[in-house]
This record gives sequence, C-alpha cells and structure tokens, in this order.
Amino acid sequence: MAGAKLKPCSSEHAEACVRELYSDVLLKVPLPSNALTAGARGVVVHVHAQGETYEVEFMTPAGETIAVVTVAEDKLEPSPQECRGGD
Repeated sequence: MAGAKLKPCSSEHAEACVRELYSDVLLKVPLPSNALTAGARGVVVHVHAQGETYEVEFMTPAGETIAVVTVAEDKLEPSPQECRGGD
C-alpha cells in the first residue's frame, strides 16, 4: 500500500479514519512497557488482519521514534487533526 493517500473524513465518520494507512492516531490507554501514555500520538504504518490490529509508530513532538507497537483497534482513536482532513 505504499503511497496510499488519506481521504478527508468528517466527525460522524471518525472511526473510519483509523483504518487508513498513514493515519494520525491517538492512544486511548497507556502502554507503560513501551513508555507510552494515553494520548500519545502515532502514525499507522501497517494494517493487520483487515483492521483488527495496527502497527503504529509513536513519536516525540520533534519526530523521534519512541516505539513501534502493534495495537488493537479499540485502543486507538483518530487524532482531531486527522478528522478535520489534515488541516
């Protein structure tokens, strides 16, 4: 799926935003074993099993990788920026 483009989404379709490759997402729960707190921002880099789990790269605000983690769909939510269409 290299080069996949995100489609802008509206708030009523927010959950669908998570399912796109390269989507900005927020972590709903802490993952202390990976030094991640709830609200950590990441980018979907791989979709497993038709969206059951996602490989997400979590980064610092400066863009440095903190961790790349496989996360269940119910532990992620689209970032507000993603659901505004990337403004």
